[in-house]
Amino acid sequence: MQEIILLYNRNAQGICLEDTYLQSPIKETTQLITKSTSKMEKVKLLGTWPSPIVKRVVWGLKLKGIEYEITYEDHANKSPQLLKYNPVYKKAPVLVHNEIPICDSLVILEYIDETWKDASPFLPQDPLLRANERFWAKYGDEQVNYRL
Repeated sequence: MQEIILLYNRNAQGICLEDTYLQSPIKETTQLITKSTSKMEKVKLLGTWPSPIVKRVVWGLKLKGIEYEITYEDHANKSPQLLKYNPVYKKAPVLVHNEIPICDSLVILEYIDETWKDASPFLPQDPLLRANERFWAKYGDEQVNYRL
C-alpha cells in the first residue's frame, strides 16, 4: 500500500489539473485529499478510437501492467460520463482511478508513473535526460494536435 496526495479543484468533479491552473487564487479553489491505494483498484479510461493521444495512455497502462477498463467515446455525442469527469474541456482521454478523474494524456502518464512506481519508470532518473524526454513528448504532442 502507498499513499497518494491529490490536488483537485473544488468546483470540478475530481482532478482536472489544467482546471486548477485557471483558478485564482489557488489557495481558495484547491483542496488536498489523501487516499490509500493498492494494486486492486479500479482504473477506467475514457478515450476515442483511433486517437494517438489515447493510444499513448493505453501504452503507458500496458507498460506498467495495470488492468483497466476502456470506454470509447463518440466526438459528436459526448456521454454524460465524459461530461461528468471532464467538465472543463469535455474531451478524452480521461483516466478515472477510484472514481477520481485525471485529464490530459501527458498529465495522465505522469500520474501513472508516479502512482505505480514498482514497474519500470517511463522517464530516466537523470534530470537532464528527463527534461529531454519531456521536450520530445511535448513536441510530438504539438505535431499531432497541429495535424488533427
